[in-house]
Amino acid sequence: MITNFFDTQKNKKKEYKLNTINNLKKENQLQKQKHVQLGETLEQEINHKDETKRQQFTKYLIDKIKTLEVELKETKEQINEYQEKISAMKKYDELIHTLKNKLQEIEIEKNGYKQQWELTKTQLMQTIEEKNGYKQHWELTKSQLEQTKSQLEQTKSQLEKTIEEKNSYKQQLEQTKSQLEQTKSQLEQTKSQLEQTKSQLEQTKSQLEKTIEEKNSYKQQWELTKTQWEQTKTQLEQTKTQLEQTKTQLEQTKTQMEQTKTQIKQQITITENKNDNITSITNIPTIYFIYQYKYKHNTQVTGFGDFIRGCFYIMQFSEKYNIYFDFNIYNHSLKKYLNYFYLKEDIINTVSKDILFFQKENCHYFTKNNVINYIYSDVDKELLNVIKQTPSYNKNKYLYLINHPNERFITEQHKNKIRELFEPTLELQMMIDNSLSSINLIKYKYIIIHIRMNDSSFNGDYINFKNEQINYIINIINSIKKNRDEELFLISSNNVVKNYILQKLPKIKTIFKEISHIGESKLNNDDSLINTLLDFYTMSYSKHIYSFSVYEHGSGFSKWCAKMYNIPYICFRV
Repeated sequence: MITNFFDTQKNKKKEYKLNTINNLKKENQLQKQKHVQLGETLEQEINHKDETKRQQFTKYLIDKIKTLEVELKETKEQINEYQEKISAMKKYDELIHTLKNKLQEIEIEKNGYKQQWELTKTQLMQTIEEKNGYKQHWELTKSQLEQTKSQLEQTKSQLEKTIEEKNSYKQQLEQTKSQLEQTKSQLEQTKSQLEQTKSQLEQTKSQLEKTIEEKNSYKQQWELTKTQWEQTKTQLEQTKTQLEQTKTQLEQTKTQMEQTKTQIKQQITITENKNDNITSITNIPTIYFIYQYKYKHNTQVTGFGDFIRGCFYIMQFSEKYNIYFDFNIYNHSLKKYLNYFYLKEDIINTVSKDILFFQKENCHYFTKNNVINYIYSDVDKELLNVIKQTPSYNKNKYLYLINHPNERFITEQHKNKIRELFEPTLELQMMIDNSLSSINLIKYKYIIIHIRMNDSSFNGDYINFKNEQINYIINIINSIKKNRDEELFLISSNNVVKNYILQKLPKIKTIFKEISHIGESKLNNDDSLINTLLDFYTMSYSKHIYSFSVYEHGSGFSKWCAKMYNIPYICFRV
């Protein structure tokens, strides 16, 4: 249709040119005729008129000729204008011809796009068919998951029964505790028996070691039982029988531990400390280290890595001053995912509101060659004074702190105790194993890249994100890749950072999910908390951890995971 329009316009222009040329020719002929007629008139007048009239007529003719010359000049100018228009029309014809050629090219390109569209449409239909196949597979998987869920519910009910039995046992322990308080007055008479008690302690220690071996044996049996339970329902009944037997062993172990505790308290009472503050503290049965959202004076709790660091410090402190400490989590979802705390009895709200967060710092951070480290300093005296001034509840005291331990004196025994405190529940452990399996990571065969951005990034704020920081991180990662063959797994507090790095280094593995800072209740929900814990325990199975932090203190989340599980670690400042 557009081609027909251009052809019509071209024909109209040709007709216009022809008509213009013909009009010019006719006008030239008329001028020539006028000149001939004028010549003939002139000749006639010369022959018939007298000299005076001839002169007047000659003058008239000269004026007439001048007038005709002016008209002829104007006619020539019009002819030149018409010629210029004709030239412009030729160019216009050439432009029309060019446009017509381009239109033909567009028609050809359009036909090519049409063929590509038909091909894309065919591929899309194939993709839809594949999607329907995936959907059917998902429905089948979903039904299998529902069956697994019902089996887990059955197991949960059995565990609840076990918990009830344990609570009953706890009540018996409380009664025994009250009896211990009554017998405390008699302990003053046992000073002469200190040496005998010491030998008994050695015997009890050996018994405890045997008990621990039995407990480890039970743990291995439980792992085996878990696999067997997933395979058959019949083996689950056998596991239940084993659990009953183990329960009896645990009761015996608990009795032995209580006896040991009594003997240790006797030794503490008998031992004379030179420091008056220490003497007053040793009279306290237990100091509880509590993790909860809020403390006295509305102080906010800190993160998961800070919690672990504080536990290391408290263990060193309690050994140094011979003080008995215990740990608990109150009113925080973290409790239900850690074995040690899951069944532990909660403290009361009155106690919770009065717990002090000890915030005296005991370290100085420094950066050398862009690597973050710190220098330890002693604040024991200040902490002893705070403990002394802290009010007691049922003769026990409660506090929280995040001080740094002296890393030179962290022993393997300390690490084993911390690993026991933060051992995941069976439910969480299954999630960890499934997560590793889903991304084809083999335990102890991969390297962690951990990027700690600003705390505000947990809210999705990445305005302060700088290209220089990411370019530095990418350069370090490329250096790691050149020297290591292991797979790399990326963990970060900001999904935008993950996405940016994957664009530059697409072979790095990662998982995009919502995570949280577990110290902030407004950011916490079960899904984000679980995702944060999955990141932590994924690090715990790694071969090496490379951390990058925007903070001068680095990242406690990755630092104390590496310390717990003896993983080589380095943290760069970005």
